[in-house]
Amino acid sequence: MVTIAGIHGKVNKVNDDNTLEMEVSPGSYIKIERSAISMEWTTNINKPAAEVKK
Repeated sequence: MVTIAGIHGKVNKVNDDNTLEMEVSPGSYIKIERSAISMEWTTNINKPAAEVKK
């Protein structure tokens, strides 16, 4: 997942108050608003790598 500020991480927990707990490095977590997720960047990051033509 990527935030609109460009922070990369993994969702660890979804809270009832419309926030997420995001792991940004092993054992390091930040709390962010769900609206701070950039779906465009997250989708692009998760696309499979293009095949290299020989």
